[in-house]
Amino acid sequence: KGTPKAEVAPHSTMCAVGSNSFYEDRSVVHSTTGPQGDAEHYFAVLDGHGGWDCAEFAYSLLPVSISESLANGPQPPSESDVETAICQGFLKVEENWTHNLKSAWLREPNYVTYGPPGTERLSSVGTCVLLACVHRGVLYVANAGDSRAVLAQKGFGGSYRAQRVTSDLNAMNPSEQERLKRDHPGEPDIFRCRGPYSCYVKGCLQPTYSIGDAYLKYPYFNNFPGRVIPEPYCPPYIRTVPQITARP
Repeated sequence: KGTPKAEVAPHSTMCAVGSNSFYEDRSVVHSTTGPQGDAEHYFAVLDGHGGWDCAEFAYSLLPVSISESLANGPQPPSESDVETAICQGFLKVEENWTHNLKSAWLREPNYVTYGPPGTERLSSVGTCVLLACVHRGVLYVANAGDSRAVLAQKGFGGSYRAQRVTSDLNAMNPSEQERLKRDHPGEPDIFRCRGPYSCYVKGCLQPTYSIGDAYLKYPYFNNFPGRVIPEPYCPPYIRTVPQITARP
């Protein structure tokens, strides 16, 4: 906690500082080769919330799921095919997490599922994901949450210019507020703001995209004493499929 940890890997350098007593975030550096011999490089930051469990579950599974979707798709894949495979990878991780949560944990309540008094249940654990994939000379940036990607571009004279690549997908973003109101008419509490920099979907969660956060996506998980979102309740409120930007 509080001590920077740096790691150097091919094409990447990472540094992480844990701010919580239990480090909730994970990072990914993964390289493999596709069926056509094309190199695939994956780099991701998973910003966990409510606990570390979902980020831990997703960080090793996500690049493998995307690579499998690429291998099972058209060969060689077009840019659109790569974007589709990335979306399929996110959905596969979400489906596996939710299936395990429902079939293995919630059917047999135990200490791990419910936790000691004062802790969050696993159905309210989730993770934002910011993923970069390099495939056939194209950089794909997939954003599901409010982590931020910035691209450094070298200009004339050797100086670098920082260019923001992603938008913060959370309830403070005015465009996300408008989307939530369009998607959920008749729900005046679709987001609640406690201040200019503190807005929450249904008063519960800032990010509007994530993996996990099952109680904001599936009615089955909105039934635990002490944490029930009252009516009107018409999920899903949080999206899983990321926004993707492609840059050659």
